[in-house]
Amino acid sequence: MEKRQLTLREFSEIAIAQGVKPNTLRVWRQRESIPARWRLKFYEHFGSFEIIDWAPGTVVIITKRRTLSDIARSFIKQPTTSGIL
Repeated sequence: MEKRQLTLREFSEIAIAQGVKPNTLRVWRQRESIPARWRLKFYEHFGSFEIIDWAPGTVVIITKRRTLSDIARSFIKQPTTSGIL
C-alpha cells in the first residue's frame, strides 16, 4: 500500500474541517508529530499518509472565522484623542 503524500497546507485544511484547532496544528508542526488518537482519525480519512513538508520554514496561514466581537468592532468607531487637551 502506497503512502499518500500531503503538503502541510493540504493536511491543515482537512484537519481544521475535522475539528482540529489552529493552535493544536501549530504544536503538532513544532513537534513534527501527530498524536495517535488524531492519526487514527486521519488514517480513516486518507488511508496511509505522510506530510512531506514539516520544515520550519513552511508557513501555513490559517484564517480564523469572524466572531461576533469582530463584527461589532467594525461598527463601533474608536474615539480620537486629537480633540482632548
